[in-house]
Amino acid sequence: MLRLRTKKRRSSPPGRRSCVEDIPGEAQPEPPSPTRVALYPYDPHTGEEIEREEVVKGYEYERGRFVTFTAEELKALNVESSKIIDLETFVPRAEVDPIYFSTPYYLYPDGRIAEETFGVIGAMREADRVGIGRVTLSRRERLVMVEPRDAGLVLITLRAAEELRTPSFAKADTAVDADMVAVASMIIKPRGGHFDRPRSGTVIRRHCAS
Repeated sequence: MLRLRTKKRRSSPPGRRSCVEDIPGEAQPEPPSPTRVALYPYDPHTGEEIEREEVVKGYEYERGRFVTFTAEELKALNVESSKIIDLETFVPRAEVDPIYFSTPYYLYPDGRIAEETFGVIGAMREADRVGIGRVTLSRRERLVMVEPRDAGLVLITLRAAEELRTPSFAKADTAVDADMVAVASMIIKPRGGHFDRPRSGTVIRRHCAS
């Protein structure tokens, strides 16, 4: 959130509270009864309270630089949600890095035409390809991937490249010691298993070494 300064407000540093000294032998005041908490916007750097009329919505297009929007402008940007998925291209499944995956959804046909559309499932499965396209969800157009799953389809919303942080892994300057690789292999092999559906508790099933 952004704010437009109109006039200076009194400082109200966060974290201030009153306390009562605990004096042995003396009756202590009754604890206060529960009450509603009122939240007010404030400057996180100075603790200065801000009037709600000063708070506006905006977008940070560069670090420290913002463009603001009025309520009317935001309303004009709203896009109605749609049940139509516009698949633009079909790509090999292996080319889609899971790091871009966001939220999965099961797809079900809605009407006879949609049922006929499900006929492409077999072709996608045989070609080991997935569909990449767009759909409007919650008034926002999202990039999505559609892939076959059993007798149906799964839609996964995709994150944009700008939403991901660039990795900064350090490159190894020395060759890996062959003996260390052998030791690591001896540790990994008896712990081999299969990925199972995540539950509270065990996530993998391990093979028992003979």
